[in-house]
Amino acid sequence: MIKAGMNVLVLNMSMTSRDICKRVIQDVRKIEESLNFNPCIAIAMDMTAAPVRTGLFDGVDFVFTSLAENASFIKDARAHLLPGMKLFAKIETRDAFKNLDELLLYSDGIIIRRGELATQYSSEKIFKLQKHIIGRCNVAEKPVFVTDQLLETMRMKPRPTRAETSDVANAVLDGADSIILTVETSWGKYPFDSVQVADQICREAERAIFHDATRSELKICRESRSHWKYSIKDVTGISAVEAAASCDAKAILVITTTGASAISISASRPSCSVVAITRDVRVGRMCYAYRGLHPFVYTGETLDDWSEDMDMRINAAMEAIKHRKIVQTGDNVVIVTGTGAGKGSTNTMQIFSVPGEKKQLRVVSSTHILRTDRKEEDITAMGEPGLEQTKPRSLFRTMAQNKFCSIFDLPAPL
Repeated sequence: MIKAGMNVLVLNMSMTSRDICKRVIQDVRKIEESLNFNPCIAIAMDMTAAPVRTGLFDGVDFVFTSLAENASFIKDARAHLLPGMKLFAKIETRDAFKNLDELLLYSDGIIIRRGELATQYSSEKIFKLQKHIIGRCNVAEKPVFVTDQLLETMRMKPRPTRAETSDVANAVLDGADSIILTVETSWGKYPFDSVQVADQICREAERAIFHDATRSELKICRESRSHWKYSIKDVTGISAVEAAASCDAKAILVITTTGASAISISASRPSCSVVAITRDVRVGRMCYAYRGLHPFVYTGETLDDWSEDMDMRINAAMEAIKHRKIVQTGDNVVIVTGTGAGKGSTNTMQIFSVPGEKKQLRVVSSTHILRTDRKEEDITAMGEPGLEQTKPRSLFRTMAQNKFCSIFDLPAPL
């Protein structure tokens, strides 16, 4: 199933005993360790509010709550979560849909239960509900999953119908971050084929998206919200996405501690893959909730020199995505980093070409810092060969000569 394209394993507590769930979680984590945490496998537990209060297993990343119709349900369920777990609210009733704003505010994501919604709304309205909920989630930068009756035919047959194929593709075109297969993989005859077919349909649908128009519409919708403000992290992410589109970059690599920077970039809907480089396995698994976000968990030793450590992580991730055919030698990539260790420091975007074999990128290393200790005779005025000055007349020329890294590398004004 993992090889077929599964990123998130959903366990239904109403259909499975606690002992079986616990054993499955342990087995998945062993597989993850054998793969050196690349790829990670996220685990979600599907349950109502009552089982949440009885305690959850360690190793679970997401909790999908049923009967969450307003903010009080979400607050009650969140109070019983273990640290690091993300809470998703299911939209499956009229009340839940009416309180979508509350659920978006207090939950970490949304699940669209089309099967349950179809019992409360007429069938011709379901597609509008799906589009509306997905659009609201996209604007709010919250992940949204679509489930129920996606590839129902594959319970008994090895191929889906054309209508089912179009249904899955349209969920992707609408903006869904993920689709959840249920009966197709829980008791269907072709679970492996179902995952593989869903993966192929999603990839093909993503190629049909007009990313420029999507980004433009999202930007307008977000800016129309009076309380919306862009942080330094958001501005850096938007710049990275626009730069990637302009130079036809094949990937955006971002160093992240909490995953916030990578999520912000993914929410801007770039036309290429986003690779989140992190040391935290839980952060890596969390990234699977967001479209186009590929986690890379760096397990190497921490170097004393912070900049050298950053370069080691970036080069390790570069080799990994080359191996996975995401990029190849000569492709442009955008690399997003910060000017210091810890969360909240993302503020730098650079463009590089993927190096060949046995070549390393130097992205954050001190060699990129603008030097100000050069001798007087080494400084020549721009356009006037042989004329010596104590200070360069062109600051930007000096930047270009020294390959400066970011705005924070600039010295005091000359």
